[in-house]
Amino acid sequence: MKVFASIRRWLADVRYRRLVHQVALHHHRAGAIAPYAIAAHELYLRRKLEDFRDFASQRYIEERSLTLNEIKQEWLNLVVKPMAKSEFTRDDAKALKAAIVAIGHNEAFVGEARAVYQDDLRQAIDSAKQGSVYKPSSV
Repeated sequence: MKVFASIRRWLADVRYRRLVHQVALHHHRAGAIAPYAIAAHELYLRRKLEDFRDFASQRYIEERSLTLNEIKQEWLNLVVKPMAKSEFTRDDAKALKAAIVAIGHNEAFVGEARAVYQDDLRQAIDSAKQGSVYKPSSV
């Protein structure tokens, strides 16, 4: 099993380096001065956005009565506000906040949470057609 684990780590490292190189090549072609630094920064922000999507999905499954804006605000308070306090990560916090605010319902939830959200949406539409108000229940 150690052999397979080491091969997986090596392969993940190769894939990550290839991804960084591809992003850096794109920035180099665009005329960036430090394409590898920009590529690493871009991948860092992508990872933070993926973390937000995982967090939003988990929170929505835990408590379905939360709105996406409430989940976004909770993430901004937990992650982005501490980043904004440091002068080194202030620009990252601004970029991350802008990206999170722009995320809609279709991009925010992944996996099971997306299916649960779509089901809640269908039920809300059906109940609105019948003249009642749908209130999702927490699981």
